[in-house]
Amino acid sequence: MDAVNPDESKPQPSGSPEVWSNGRAALCNAVESYFNSHQGSQYACKGKLYGLLIDKYACHRDMVKSQIIITNVGGGRKLDSTTGQMARTQNQDDACSQLKVLRAALNNRDVIVVISGSQYPYFPVVIPHTYNVLDHFIITDLWPEKDGKNISHWKIRLEKFDLQSVSWWTPHGEEDREQFNAGQYICEAQMCPTCETESKIIFQQGWICLNNKCEEFFRCESGADVDKLTYDEKFVNERSHRVGPLEPVPLVPALPNAEGGDFGTEKKFKMGMVCPKCRCCSRRMHWKGWECENPDCDFTHTVQLREVPAANAVKEEQQGKRIKASSYNEKLVGRWDLKIAGYDVEAYSFPGKDGQVVGSVFVYRATSDIRSKVNGPDDLYRAMQKEDLRLKRNPARNPGARVEQLTNHFSSNWGAFYKFGVLVETNGFAEAPEPILRGQAQLDWAHKETISAMKELFEAEEIEYCEDSMTLEPHTFNELLSLGYFESCVINYHDDGEKELGPTVATLSLGSPSIMNFAPKSSSGIGKKTKGKYGPAVLSFPLNHGDIVVMHGSMIHKHYVHSVKPAGKLRFALTCRYIRPETIHDPKARAEAIEKGKIPEGIEQLAYKGTDEPGQNLNLDDNSRGNDQ
Repeated sequence: MDAVNPDESKPQPSGSPEVWSNGRAALCNAVESYFNSHQGSQYACKGKLYGLLIDKYACHRDMVKSQIIITNVGGGRKLDSTTGQMARTQNQDDACSQLKVLRAALNNRDVIVVISGSQYPYFPVVIPHTYNVLDHFIITDLWPEKDGKNISHWKIRLEKFDLQSVSWWTPHGEEDREQFNAGQYICEAQMCPTCETESKIIFQQGWICLNNKCEEFFRCESGADVDKLTYDEKFVNERSHRVGPLEPVPLVPALPNAEGGDFGTEKKFKMGMVCPKCRCCSRRMHWKGWECENPDCDFTHTVQLREVPAANAVKEEQQGKRIKASSYNEKLVGRWDLKIAGYDVEAYSFPGKDGQVVGSVFVYRATSDIRSKVNGPDDLYRAMQKEDLRLKRNPARNPGARVEQLTNHFSSNWGAFYKFGVLVETNGFAEAPEPILRGQAQLDWAHKETISAMKELFEAEEIEYCEDSMTLEPHTFNELLSLGYFESCVINYHDDGEKELGPTVATLSLGSPSIMNFAPKSSSGIGKKTKGKYGPAVLSFPLNHGDIVVMHGSMIHKHYVHSVKPAGKLRFALTCRYIRPETIHDPKARAEAIEKGKIPEGIEQLAYKGTDEPGQNLNLDDNSRGNDQ
């Protein structure tokens, strides 16, 4: 993560923040009860404000004192082409969403949490971390001002909720400075003779009307330059009385723990934690649990994962209202219903821009007989939960930066190296646990069955296809990506069009049901024209426990994208590809891909196939693991 570059000219703080983070995502993951905004400065839910971040974009007269903060309302800035900085070029909208929630918080006397970023220029002391939770505050004042360019913007004054405790950001040795109680200072108000609206006397230079609908708005009686105005000490030092049932949320949330019937894969268990040892915000990066992201701390936390039975996935299928039957655009997509080894198979063809078939999708529907086979989907789902599959979440965007984002799902890669937009370390098949080998064997079997059935179908239906895209030749898969999905995890639209890949991608879905969608890229010229990146979905189908999807055709990824949206407690996906070694230019990387992608001899016996043959038990000696098939 980005390191904080402290301004050593400032004094040291008298204490330490109760909660801190060096990453924005970790902060949002760990304290989502009061701040879960990955970009904006405010966090509100259903119109109620919970948290506020002050950081880079400060204004003239902004300040942080021991008990009060005066800052500007965010939003409304645009990139200045001359300076390269974000700046306001027009009056801030009085009806903007930021002001709406601030007004509600002011009127309701809501208690919010304020966080300071390390780029905030007016912080009074050396700031220790990238993000620092200050304390609970209430909003006491909200008003508009003008700057020297005559542009109107809004300011807020916040007052610390607990006036008795010493703020950690008070300069060391000055703990008694700026400590005031209610009634010590009173800021008077004055009526505007023009608009008959009261405004507080907030400036030392004299009273100013703060009604931006008044023609006398922000005209100083003394004629002082608006950029040289300073706040009056009565306004800064005034403290309000606490009235009503104010119940602040805890600054330090409790550690995630399982309760009642929790499996440990529910949505709440993917959130972060605040380390009880060092107070660092940490994301859940590992399947097995949490590790503090502070490199100087060794705290870990686990929640025992309770086995999710396969019957639970079937129950989710029956109860899931979002899981609809397959649907497709009949004008673009062809469909045939087949029977392969006891599977009901839906076969779909996809056209290119000229209408010629460039790809196919075969969906194998697992029956209850297939699911319950020895070493079949039910057994494999159980084994996936028991084995250490080395699953973890990896950086998806801005790796290493303070705004780094992790993938929604957990993953591990086996066999040849594969980079699918996210860098994932790979493990050789020689060290793969049995569920991974079973998955590879089953998908390799489905791949060969698909190619054989496709040849027969295309010949019988006299379907012309693009031979540059569809080879109709099987390759033994030399890579497997295993994905684990907790509740509410998704994979948004993407393609598998990396140049290193062969034309076939196959996936085995285990556990909770999901919806898979295919949509044309806008650049493809296929389907309805759209202003977005993708057109409407042309194929949508449910993926249930034990189902297999086989995509064939390299150009299907050039013209289309696909997404997966699970709808249950726990889902695994095993996805196989063929990585073409000849496309890897670095000799060392190519040799490593070949070595790690070697398939242990005889693992084809591990495929449970369809209803025709039983799945075999693993019986591989050490000499056979790691050899070519």
